Amino acid sequence: MSEEYVHVEAFCLMFYQCKECGSTTRTWNSRDGVTPFIMSCVICRVGEMQHIAWEQDKRVVDYVPHRGQYVWIDMPQELRLPIARQRIQNIISTQSHELHIVKQVVEGAVTPEDIAESFHEGEPYLIQWR
Repeated sequence: MSEEYVHVEAFCLMFYQCKECGSTTRTWNSRDGVTPFIMSCVICRVGEMQHIAWEQDKRVVDYVPHRGQYVWIDMPQELRLPIARQRIQNIISTQSHELHIVKQVVEGAVTPEDIAESFHEGEPYLIQWR
């Protein structure tokens, strides 16, 4: 990988595999930013997908995603609050180990706005190319 980028995974096609269902998908990192090592499975929606086969990561700066492919982008500012609200709902619906966050929200110690503000510039966000 070239040293002209800050992050080794900049503009790379990367494989992720689900530990639950075994499905594999190839995502594209459309930016010079960090990508998560683990993400929710986009196939079975139950398991977690882990970045695998790092040696097969391929940098393609001018890549054109195909329809249905997953792409990492910087989280848009205008989506931060809705995403924060969605994360709270996901924690509630899945009885996540992060229920302490919901308790803090209910008690007023943490607001969805606080969570939205905690997202940093360049926060990775996964979209499906249409």
